[in-house]
Amino acid sequence: MPSEIEGQAQPDLRRRVIVLGLVLVVETLILGVAFFALVRTVGNRSEEGIRLSEQQAKLTAEIRVKEQTIKDAVLWNKQLVSASQVLDKHVRWTRFFNLLESKTMPTVSYLSLSGDSELGTVTLDALAKSYRDVAEQIVIFRNEPSIMDVRTTSAAAKINEAGEVVGVAFNVVLKVDPSFWFKK
Repeated sequence: MPSEIEGQAQPDLRRRVIVLGLVLVVETLILGVAFFALVRTVGNRSEEGIRLSEQQAKLTAEIRVKEQTIKDAVLWNKQLVSASQVLDKHVRWTRFFNLLESKTMPTVSYLSLSGDSELGTVTLDALAKSYRDVAEQIVIFRNEPSIMDVRTTSAAAKINEAGEVVGVAFNVVLKVDPSFWFKK
């Protein structure tokens, strides 16, 4: 066996140490670069996670504001619908007064008025110059399309101290069309 070994040169120990040193340096560099890349990637992911968390917090706050705005809008809409319904059912006495004014004879005056818009009835205590004026006023009311029914409950002569007739007090109940009272 020694003769076999004699023909071959002995491996150089220095050379082996240099190769081993180079391998260790290259491995260390590769591991260092990999570790640096891993640390940097983890750092970037951590920063991105923080940024996304902040963005999520901002969006959540915006959603809360928008939800409150929507709740306010829904409440406002409900109030608007309620107000609209109330206004649509609001009784318009001014229309009736205008009608009464336009359909009253100059010789008739009203002493009191009471009414019920739900039933559509208006009771008028009035004073006219004569029974003829009372009758003509009733006919005027009956010819008005907005007035569905006219009833006279009483008519009595007003007499002064000298015994003269100075007027006729009468009471009339008008049944007014229900749609007349409400906004058009």
